[in-house]
Amino acid sequence: MTDITDRPQAELRGFPIRIRELTLLRRELVTPLMLRVTLGGPEHVGFESHIADEHIKLIFPDPETGELNVPTQNGDVIDWPRPLPPTRDYTVRRYDPGAGEVDIDVVVHTVGLASTWAQQAPIGSRIPVAGPPRGIHIPDEFTWQAYFGDETALPAIARRVAELPRSTRGYAVIEVQNAAEEQPLDAPEGVEVRWLHRADRPRQAPVRRHGVLAPRRRRRRDGAPRHRARAQAPLEDRPLTRPWWAGPGSQPRAAHQARRRSSAASGPRTPSSRRRSRRNR
Repeated sequence: MTDITDRPQAELRGFPIRIRELTLLRRELVTPLMLRVTLGGPEHVGFESHIADEHIKLIFPDPETGELNVPTQNGDVIDWPRPLPPTRDYTVRRYDPGAGEVDIDVVVHTVGLASTWAQQAPIGSRIPVAGPPRGIHIPDEFTWQAYFGDETALPAIARRVAELPRSTRGYAVIEVQNAAEEQPLDAPEGVEVRWLHRADRPRQAPVRRHGVLAPRRRRRRDGAPRHRARAQAPLEDRPLTRPWWAGPGSQPRAAHQARRRSSAASGPRTPSSRRRSRRNR
């Protein structure tokens, strides 16, 4: 019998948390309801992005007073001011250190702090950005992986499947509004991408509504457990499900336990990060 300590493990990896001010370089619609925002500028130097599920935190002025309370750098962490500023979390969809560009994908709404800023802020606007703080590293030994989510999880899923070894097998199941919201994904040949269309129905977890794979009720023949990773999204989006991954001989709750144990390392959490933690449990 294989010792559990010899099996591959998903690992939570942290990075020094930095605060910087980035510039809005451009925006483009990826789909009718998904807007890609590109940030950059000289302060991108030192930015790190290594893991698909990591996020940055956009910091906004107080909507009532207009006052902007920016955290201050304190070594490898940041100190948050009081009162806490409004923030929104977004997956790093792409980082190009050579071009000095950071892409985030924003689900378009008629209202919402970050969505409004993404659609209306003048090109050249500057915004404070914190992070990324940490992310979950999934070893290449996880040869079968599955990811489930709606459009709020799509940026993380899209980046993750593009980074997978080309020999990986599995599924990516994504629920979106309609066919116009589908995006081309650079998934390995052995990873089947399934698009589910919500139409005018209320959001539900794709695996619950459509019965796709039913991951909680099926076991792989090799007994491989499945893991969950968070889906990064702003508060307005309220993601309904999360990406999953699976591989032989891993610990089902190790990543969650590691994330909880490391929560103090990232410093005080803002209201949005506290609510995100509850939402992603």
